[in-house]
Amino acid sequence: MLKTVKTFFRSLSTENESSRVLTDAEIHLVSAALMTEIMVSDGGSGENELKKIETILRADFNLPKDDVDYLVAKATTRVEKSTSLFDFTDQVNRHFSMKQKISLLTHLWHIAYADNHLHKFEEATIRKVAELIHVPHSVFIRTKHIARPD
Repeated sequence: MLKTVKTFFRSLSTENESSRVLTDAEIHLVSAALMTEIMVSDGGSGENELKKIETILRADFNLPKDDVDYLVAKATTRVEKSTSLFDFTDQVNRHFSMKQKISLLTHLWHIAYADNHLHKFEEATIRKVAELIHVPHSVFIRTKHIARPD
């Protein structure tokens, strides 16, 4: 999996990217990068958010701890170097089904709520992601309510 992830990051800038199907590892990496964007968007320490990202990657994507650690490290590096959400949302639009987009959006809300406080920058980032991946506003709101802690 690690080799696949490295190859994917090298291929992000290639011209023929839209004709290729992403592997599961690449889908996990794009997802981890967007999750990391939410984690850093409020400027906090992100410990709870990081734990939530790791939990999602392990449970929902059925990944072992070593792969999760690698993905989080690569995603963090990529987010630090990125100048916009487009690097990631473009991949989502090209390769994710609507069901995968909705699942991703729900995960982003879970990360935003991980510290039991929804920061305005977290919500704004998730709203921007939802717009960029062409998810209807009603789905944006529904996923927010699904993820909100009781």
